[in-house]
Amino acid sequence: RRFKRQTGISPYLLQTRLRLCHAKKALYNGLSPADTAALCGFSDQSHMTKQFKRWMGITPGDVAGTTT
Repeated sequence: RRFKRQTGISPYLLQTRLRLCHAKKALYNGLSPADTAALCGFSDQSHMTKQFKRWMGITPGDVAGTTT
């Protein structure tokens, strides 16, 4: 409760945000979505994909296909 009061977000949301940022970098660098999910601590690729869609509005495949 103290963490949420001081930061404005729960520890779970912070952890999810950090995992997604790490996953985005890994995908951009060419790691497969399945390997990225395992590396970033998601239970499976499907869970990572759902979180991506929910929080970023895109799929991991959209990130992997980015060339910028």
